[in-house]
Amino acid sequence: MNRHSAAAVFLAASVAAWCGCGASSARSGSSGDRVQAVPDESVADPYGDPVVYPGDPFEGFPVVNELTYPGEPVTGAVEPPAAGSWAVQVAACAAEEDAVRLAGIASAATGLVGRIDFEGSWWKVRLGSYESREDAGEGLETARSHGYGDAWIVELLP
Repeated sequence: MNRHSAAAVFLAASVAAWCGCGASSARSGSSGDRVQAVPDESVADPYGDPVVYPGDPFEGFPVVNELTYPGEPVTGAVEPPAAGSWAVQVAACAAEEDAVRLAGIASAATGLVGRIDFEGSWWKVRLGSYESREDAGEGLETARSHGYGDAWIVELLP
């Protein structure tokens, strides 16, 4: 037998031996008969999932058919404020669309009337309309308690 034939026989024997390896490989029993490997039930599933769910995993949860959003954009014209009136400002946005959306969300969350005013180059998002700075303090506390911690009181320009 030459070197090439011996290498081919060695390669064929190696491939045959390697093909029998793995989780489903056969192993020799005590009598020399080949037996099918059985998975060890004591080994935990690495993903932590049961093999079969015992029932519906979503049982008891409500069916969600649609999503509702916390607020809709403010629509309709708002009368300009009277001189000396006050409001609570929660944000200033560069884009009108962002200000309209945020005013709707903030209004729905706090229950205060939302409005936007354009001053300089900013769209200002404001809540409520109050006769005095002291009255606006209640609106400020409402806004802050609903997540607008940076809100502040502003005097509205005529």
